[in-house]
Amino acid sequence: MSNYDCVRDFLRSTSYSEYDNGYIDGKFSLPVETMRAETLLEYEYTHRSDHCVYPPIKPQFVNVNHMIIMVGLPARGKTYIARKLCRYLNWCGIASKVLSVGEYRRKAAGTDLKHEFFIRSNIEAEKIRQQCYWNALEDGAAWMQEKPENKVVIFDASNTTKNRRESVYSFCIEHSIKPFFIESVFNDEEIIDSFVKDIQEYSPDYVETNYEERVNDFNKRMKHYKDEYETISDQNEIEKKFSYIKTINAGKQFLINNANGYLHSQVVYYLMNIHTQKRSLYITAHGECDYNVKEELGGNSGLTKTGKMFASALNEYMKKESLQNFRVWTSSIQGCIETSKYINGPVEIWRNLDYLNCGEYHGMKFTDLAKQYPDQFTESSGPLDFNWRYPSGESYHDMLSRLEPVIMELERQQNVLVISHRTTIRCLMAYFLEHNPDEVGRIKVPLHTLFKVTPIAYGCRLEKATLDVQTGRLTKYTVHPN
Repeated sequence: MSNYDCVRDFLRSTSYSEYDNGYIDGKFSLPVETMRAETLLEYEYTHRSDHCVYPPIKPQFVNVNHMIIMVGLPARGKTYIARKLCRYLNWCGIASKVLSVGEYRRKAAGTDLKHEFFIRSNIEAEKIRQQCYWNALEDGAAWMQEKPENKVVIFDASNTTKNRRESVYSFCIEHSIKPFFIESVFNDEEIIDSFVKDIQEYSPDYVETNYEERVNDFNKRMKHYKDEYETISDQNEIEKKFSYIKTINAGKQFLINNANGYLHSQVVYYLMNIHTQKRSLYITAHGECDYNVKEELGGNSGLTKTGKMFASALNEYMKKESLQNFRVWTSSIQGCIETSKYINGPVEIWRNLDYLNCGEYHGMKFTDLAKQYPDQFTESSGPLDFNWRYPSGESYHDMLSRLEPVIMELERQQNVLVISHRTTIRCLMAYFLEHNPDEVGRIKVPLHTLFKVTPIAYGCRLEKATLDVQTGRLTKYTVHPN
C-alpha cells in the first residue's frame, strides 16, 4: 500500500466506515462481534499498526539526567503520583520511566508474600529486597544512557530511612544524575483509609490471597514500615541540601526545598494541580454533524437526527451515573455546544477543546485531500505525524501545548463530562492511557462512543459505552483495567 493510500484510508476511517463502527450501506450499526466483546480491544482506542511512516521526533526540554525519588509509607499515594507524573512528563515530550522496586521484588520473590518478609531482621528477605533496590537503581542509570532523549527516571520505593535516602543521593551524584525527592505525607486518617482500600483491592502484591487476609497482612506490613520511618528533615546536615517537595494530605499543603531548574518547576507545578479524590472523567465526541456525513475536514454544522439521538442517550446515561459536583465542558464548535444542551448540568465552553485546526484544508473532503496536495503527503510527513502541521493550521504537537491548561484543570476537578472532537480526544486519551506523543494521531476515537476514565492506584480503569440505534440508548459493554 502506498503512503497516499494509507493516509487516505486512515482519514476516511476517522469519519464513518466499517472499521469505525459507523455507517454501513447507509445505516448506523455495530458489528455483532464488537457488541459481544467483554474486554476493550486494543485497536479500539490505541494506534493502528500499519506501515505509515512518521518520524519519532521529540523536542529536547531537559538536558540533564534526573532521578525523581519517591519517599513515604505504603498506601500514601507514591505509586499513584509516580505513574501520573511519568505520564504527564512523557505527554509533554520529556522521556520518562517509572522503576518500581516492588516490581523487581515480585519478579525475584513472587507475590502474596507475608508481612514477615518485610521485617528488617529477616536476613534472607532483606538480602532480596536490597538486591532488588540496587538493581532498579542501576537499571535506571543504564536506561538514561541508552538514548540521549531518556532524561527522567522516577524511582518508586519507600525510602523511609535517612540512610537509604543518603545512599540513593550518593548514587545519583556518582552517576551525574540530578536527584529530586517527593515525599508523600499524610496525617488525615480518612484519606489514608481511602488509599489503603485501593492498595488492598488493586495491589499486584496480592493475587491469590482473599480480601480479608489481605487487609490483615497489609496492616501488619504497614506497622513494620512505620517502626523505622524517618521523614525528610532540614535538621539533617545532608538532607537539608536535598532538592525536594513534600506533599501533605493529598495536596492540602506543600513544603518545597532547593527546587531549581525547568524540570523541578514542572514537577512542582504538576503536583500542586493534581488531587487524589475519587472521581471519574467522561470523554466523548459530539453527536454526528452534517460535516461528518459529508466526510469533510473541520466544519461547524449542527447535529443530524442520529447525532441528536446520541445527545439524548448521553443525557440519560449521565443521569444514571448520579454524580456529585458534576459539570460539562464543551468546545466552542456548534456540534459540541448543541450536544451539551441535552445534558443536565452546568456547562463551560473551552476554546482549547476545539478540533485540530486544519488551516487551508478546512472544508475539504477526506477523499480529495491527498490528491489535491500531493506535496504535503510524502514518505516522512502527513496527518499521522505528531509534528506535521496543516498549512496555516496546527499539528498534534501544537494541540498538546494548548491542551495543557485543560489537563491541569481536569486534574483539579472531580466529575467532568468533556464533549469535544476526535482529534482533541486523541490527545486527552494519550495522556490518560499513557501513550507517547508519536502515537497520538493513530488513536481510535469513534463517534457516538463515551469513554469513562477512572484513576486508580496503579493507572486508569477505562470503560466504554456506545450508542445502540435500535434502542436509542448507550450500552456499556467493555471494561479495560489499565
